[in-house]
Amino acid sequence: MSNAVIVIGNVDGIKQIPFNKYWNKKVEDKEGDLIIQLIIKTKYLDLPYAHVKRTKNEKIDYPLISIAALKDRGKIKMGFSGLCDIPFRSYEIEEVVNNSFNFKDIDISTVLDRIPYEILDDNNGSSEYRKFMLEKMLEEIVGKLGSD
Repeated sequence: MSNAVIVIGNVDGIKQIPFNKYWNKKVEDKEGDLIIQLIIKTKYLDLPYAHVKRTKNEKIDYPLISIAALKDRGKIKMGFSGLCDIPFRSYEIEEVVNNSFNFKDIDISTVLDRIPYEILDDNNGSSEYRKFMLEKMLEEIVGKLGSD
């Protein structure tokens, strides 16, 4: 969301890699790699942001779903975890949210269709429960950050 760059060191030296290249469905590291630094442009640190998480059993459990979001140039950018096997950012979901006047205009079925991976269905929560929670959490994010 913030176009971060990761600085990695190993026996071959130090290199910088865009975060989205380093984390592409899984961590793209080699044995001996050490993350030295995470570089984020200062402008991203001052942007409006929201974080929403839901657990199965209130505050004493591992988060069932988390959404981190920030608003950059009038657009909401979001990252999701706990919804699928891996954390992800979906430009397609962001497009649906940002092209809506307000939350009531967001077509949740379109959002669900644009989730890039299979929604988890496990002991922590069924896929239907996660879909239900996702809708409520998106409403909260849009309420906090607004949709232009």
